[in-house]
Amino acid sequence: MKKILLLLVLFLTATAFSQNVNDYEYVIVPAKFSFLKVDDKYRLNTNSRLLLQKYGFKSVFPSDSMPSEIANNNCKKLYFDLVEDNKFLITKIKIVLKDCREKLLFESDYGTSKEKGLEIAYNIALREAAKSFDKLNDKQKEAILAAGKKAEAYM
Repeated sequence: MKKILLLLVLFLTATAFSQNVNDYEYVIVPAKFSFLKVDDKYRLNTNSRLLLQKYGFKSVFPSDSMPSEIANNNCKKLYFDLVEDNKFLITKIKIVLKDCREKLLFESDYGTSKEKGLEIAYNIALREAAKSFDKLNDKQKEAILAAGKKAEAYM
C-alpha cells in the first residue's frame, strides 16, 4: 500500500512540474547558431525570430530589452536553437526549444531543401521545419475553444 501511495505521489508531482511550450511567452533566439561562424549568417536568426512571431511567440535576441520580470528570471523563457544534419546535396534543419534546465520541450520535424545556394537552402529548410508549429497551434486553438465553451455554459 505504501508503495502504491509513493508512486501516486511521485506521478502527481511529476505532472505538476511538467512544462509545456504553451506555458512560455518569450523565446530567446541566439545571435549565432553553433553550426555557423558568423552572427545572423544567411539571416537565419532574423528569420527564426520572425517565424516565432508568426506563430504567436514573443521572440527576442539576448541583446534586446525585455520586461524586468522576464529578464531577471531565466525559467520564464524558452531557448531556441537549430540543429543541422546536412547530407550530400540536401540541407536538413530542425528546430529545438529548451527550458532553463536544458530540458527539451519541443523538437520539430526536419525541414529539408535541395537548393544549391546555402542562403536559400537554409531558409527553405527553416520554413519547412517551422510547419511543425502548426500542430502546436492546433492544440492551443482547441484549448481556447474549449475554455470559451465552458465560459458560455456558465453564462
